[in-house]
Amino acid sequence: MKTIVHVGLPKCASTSLQALFARTRGTTFLGKRPEPSASGRIVFFVRAQIFGKEPGERAGFATDDLRIAVRRTIPGERALAEADFRAARLAVDEAVAGLGARSDRILLSDEVMSGCGFVHFDRPRRSLPDIVEVLGRLFGPDLLVIVVVREQTSFLRSYWKHLVRTGYPFTFAHFLARQSSDPGAANAGPSVTSGLFFDHARRSAIASGVRVAFVPFEDVVGGNRLLRELLAGEGVALPGALPHRNRSWSDAELLSALKHNREHFEGHGRRYAPADVAGDEEAFRRLLSGAEPAEVAAERSRLVEAFRSENRAFSVATGIDLGAWNYPV
Repeated sequence: MKTIVHVGLPKCASTSLQALFARTRGTTFLGKRPEPSASGRIVFFVRAQIFGKEPGERAGFATDDLRIAVRRTIPGERALAEADFRAARLAVDEAVAGLGARSDRILLSDEVMSGCGFVHFDRPRRSLPDIVEVLGRLFGPDLLVIVVVREQTSFLRSYWKHLVRTGYPFTFAHFLARQSSDPGAANAGPSVTSGLFFDHARRSAIASGVRVAFVPFEDVVGGNRLLRELLAGEGVALPGALPHRNRSWSDAELLSALKHNREHFEGHGRRYAPADVAGDEEAFRRLLSGAEPAEVAAERSRLVEAFRSENRAFSVATGIDLGAWNYPV
């Protein structure tokens, strides 16, 4: 069974891609399916009454068991036994059989499987290279892992904004200061940079014997030529254009949410320490005054220097010119 696994990164058009994958011909899509809006639910209901169930739009969420089984391989504090892989393989077979769909080619998409998804933020978890190795053991030699990469500083800012939307009480300066510039420690604690050392991930995949394709986010949202060519080579044709699903928050909305989070962070239990929030107060006050904290530039420069050599090596090895998309090279 040929298996294509799209693992994100998060904040790299994953939701839009999943909406597209759900309508893709030539494969069975087993992945996160975005919930339709209220009006969308009505449209789907009416269409179902007139035309029956649309291709790619299946009742319920028959793939939950599969995604949960695969997600269980991510937490880094637990060693995996062969029984874990047998259970996950069985979940794959049951999910495909339950859909009554073709089983020779499946497409699984879940950005949590990048190792820096929001479900596991600030918790022990495997790095992207380790997850790729696990996926190789799970799905075997007919596996292709797709990683959508993004210019690193843009990714980190978008990731921080999403955290703020979900209750995170710290400034971008505080967040950046906790991001590791060491590939070996990049998934420890609140650092989410393990998936941002692209050449390290590429070399690790080769060592694991797993076929991994990297596609720039900038290509995905800019016509997705590279992505379409990659999938076409696997016998999968993407239908239509990439939908844009999420509206970005304005700076005013983001600042208002951050202020609210700082006033109500106790509601998150012990996840955020009062001393840490207090230590971030000066940076927050400068943000309120309209000035970016000086620490942001310093931390950004530290990380950019770590990413620069990685991006250069990746570009040479893959032929993908990251510099053309303004990645630091």
